Amino acid sequence: MKTEPQVKRATESLTGARALAAGWVLLFHLVTFADPLWGQNKVFRAFAAQGYMGVDFFFVLSGFILALQYLGPLREPTRKPVARFLLLRLARIYPLHVLTMLGVALVALLGALVGKSSANPYQLSLVGGIANLLLVHSWGWLTTYSWNEPSWSISCEWFAYLCFPLIALTYGRIRRPAAAWLACILPLAALLVVLRLLGESTINQTLRFGILRISGEFLSGCGIFLLMRSGVAARLPSWSVFVSIALLGAALAFQITDPFAVFLFALLILTLVANPRTWPARFLATPVMVGLGEGSYSLYMVNQRIILWVNHVWPYGRAAAHSALFRGAAALGLAGSIVLVAWFTYRFVEQPGRRYARSYIDRWFPNARSQASLPGELRPSSVGPMLEGPLSGEGPLPEIETLSTRG
Repeated sequence: MKTEPQVKRATESLTGARALAAGWVLLFHLVTFADPLWGQNKVFRAFAAQGYMGVDFFFVLSGFILALQYLGPLREPTRKPVARFLLLRLARIYPLHVLTMLGVALVALLGALVGKSSANPYQLSLVGGIANLLLVHSWGWLTTYSWNEPSWSISCEWFAYLCFPLIALTYGRIRRPAAAWLACILPLAALLVVLRLLGESTINQTLRFGILRISGEFLSGCGIFLLMRSGVAARLPSWSVFVSIALLGAALAFQITDPFAVFLFALLILTLVANPRTWPARFLATPVMVGLGEGSYSLYMVNQRIILWVNHVWPYGRAAAHSALFRGAAALGLAGSIVLVAWFTYRFVEQPGRRYARSYIDRWFPNARSQASLPGELRPSSVGPMLEGPLSGEGPLPEIETLSTRG
């Protein structure tokens, strides 16, 4: 049976893992859109080129965290708990999403006023704007990116949130370990098969099949929680963490993360939660890594726009005429600036926006609080403090203190 500190440490390690996933996506964007700043090291470039898979880690982790936190309370969903759940999730993602849209519009307006056009024109169409505001712009209806491009993934997240009450209705009744394994593995296998039947050779689907991508990965994440609840995780030895890391490292080295990493992400999450005392889990649970993980959503949402805006002011192609030392300093300066902006938006947009929205939600649904009973090491008395951590994305939720975040 896990003690309260063990459970808290396990979930904190996943927050630290979010920092690594967000950093991987950042490297992908830096090398993709600011290529001249980076050297020609093949190992580094191969690692960065696979960085889009960081989003897949977030999708699997998102399913796990929501199942961890809400699967019990929503197993028999009623109107008020479901409405409260959806509003809380919207409060988690929407303030920063709207801010980035306003930022894109403001920069486009300033560019027009000074007579400068962007080499990468902003897709500021009315249809795209409405779709973005409704968070449906990655449901297969639009053919081009609009407004803030990385927000395609939170559109997919919103789709998963809307589906979650139905997922809870079915997954919430799974108890047997064999069924839990199937609930974890089959969605990923089905995702790969369906994409292949659709003629797609990569899992890197965004606008057209983004909701297929998250569907398989989110369901797999929910299945990880079922493996915990059924007692499978408690039987995993400590060395399983190192096996999952080694397998992921091998996939990176042989550049076969697409599509095999989705299975390895699920394995990594399961083994980290099962073994919080191993040194990889302890490292990810350090205050620095947890702090970086808390800001991972902001880092993800702002980094690509900043990279493109800087290129518009100072084209990265000019760096080719300078020394490697200058290019390295410019690259580090760009990355540092992105992290600084991400911290600012996390501190002054995400957090206050979430608190403000939550205060109203608590007034609207004062009695929509429920608590589910979970067996063994997952009973509420052992997990309350973890809900105050960064993974819940909503602050303390005493009304849902069942052992329970992204982007």
